[in-house]
Amino acid sequence: SLMLLRRNDRVVFLGDSITEQQLYTNYVESYLSGRYPDLNLTFYNAGWGGDTAPGGFARLERDVLSLKPGVVTLCYGMNDASYTHPTAEIKDRFVAGMESLLGALKKRRIRVALLTPGFGDVKANPNLAKVDYNRKGLRVLADTVLKIAKARRLPVCDIHRLMTQCDERGKRRERSFNLAPDGFHPSPPGQLVMAFGL
Repeated sequence: SLMLLRRNDRVVFLGDSITEQQLYTNYVESYLSGRYPDLNLTFYNAGWGGDTAPGGFARLERDVLSLKPGVVTLCYGMNDASYTHPTAEIKDRFVAGMESLLGALKKRRIRVALLTPGFGDVKANPNLAKVDYNRKGLRVLADTVLKIAKARRLPVCDIHRLMTQCDERGKRRERSFNLAPDGFHPSPPGQLVMAFGL
C-alpha cells in the first residue's frame, strides 16, 4: 500500500460530507506523518457535503487538480445510492461519475485509492431501515466500486463490509453500540474504522 505514496506527495481526499468531517482523513494524515515523516507528505481535504461521484467530477478541476496532487482517495456512494431502493439508473449514474473521475485522474497520471461507500445504520435511522439501505442500496454501490477497482487495477478497501462487521460485533455485545448516530455520518470511532481501512 505504501507503494502508492512517494516522497513529497500531495494527497487529496475527495468525497462527500463524511470526508468533509475531517476525521478519517485526519487520522490517516496523523498516522502517515508520524510513521513516515521522511516522505514529507502534504494533505488536503476536498470533501463536500451532499456530494456524489458526478458532482465530484464537476468540481475536479477547481477542488482537486488545482492542488497538483500525486495521490487522490475517492469515497463516494452514500448520497449516490439516493437513500432509496437500488435501481439500474442509480447504479449507472454512479458508474458514469466514477469512470469520469478515474479517467480524468489517470490521464494526469495521478495515483488513486478507492473506498467503497460507508455504512448505513438502519437501527439508528428508520428511513434507512424502510429501504434496507445498508444491505441493499449501499451494498450494490460497494460491489460496483470493487468491480471498477478490479477492472482498473486500483487499490481499494471495502469499508462498507468492514464497518458493517464492526457494527454487528458491537451490537452483539451492547445493544446501544453505534458507529453512525444519524444512520450515515460516522462518529469518531466509525471514522477510525474508515481510516484503518484506508
